[in-house]
Amino acid sequence: MTAEERECMTSCRVKVDLGSEDANRLEDFAKENKTRLRRYEEHTGQNVKPCKPPANVEEVHFADVDLNNDKIVTRHELTAFTDMLCIPQDLANKMFDDADRNHDESVTTKEWNSSGEDTQIEYEVDKFADKHVEPKKEAPEDVARNALKDLVGEVKAPAFEDMDKDNDGKITEWELSSFFMWEAVRRNTQMDGRTRRHLQENVNKVMADKFKVLDKDGDHFLSREEYKARKSGENFGHEILEAVMAVSDAE
Repeated sequence: MTAEERECMTSCRVKVDLGSEDANRLEDFAKENKTRLRRYEEHTGQNVKPCKPPANVEEVHFADVDLNNDKIVTRHELTAFTDMLCIPQDLANKMFDDADRNHDESVTTKEWNSSGEDTQIEYEVDKFADKHVEPKKEAPEDVARNALKDLVGEVKAPAFEDMDKDNDGKITEWELSSFFMWEAVRRNTQMDGRTRRHLQENVNKVMADKFKVLDKDGDHFLSREEYKARKSGENFGHEILEAVMAVSDAE
């Protein structure tokens, strides 16, 4: 058995152990990736039609997912909708749990509109890291497996108190730069010292402009409100679209 086969079989066994409807969950898991699907068909003798999301899905609105028009989105409604888009149920459930802020098993319009991924700071850090960090080398199967894992583990800013190193109630440009470096190193912990020094130089070059975008009142500090300000236009529909793109990239 090859390393690829061992990885697939181990992952499949773990996935099955997590659920009660083993056969259905294993088949759903296999559909998430072409290599995994091929292995599943070889071992079971079944010919499974791979899931293909509809083409040109550009927007997802609350009303699209609120299937019975009762002004809330239930877990069942979300998974029924995400199944059509080939988003794995484990990821859909994680997304629902994150959006359901009060844990009442429903997502209201208010929760929908406040469930975007990013604060403005998280968006800026994510954009910087995407541009400047060379990802560590991965085998093709790892790339596919990790695409959705990375989506769930997106940039999350530390608490304001953790960023405010000198406890003066405001964040300086220097204090913010540490978050940019931390996220960049998190994405590739194998980078050597020379690469880290070059990365720090890049952070220093862009930090003044990044800080101006975030410092709305121009006082050269970030207040708690500025630090927590959300990026405009983000909502739960954007999260669903990002998941669809991650599924496509993983194939």
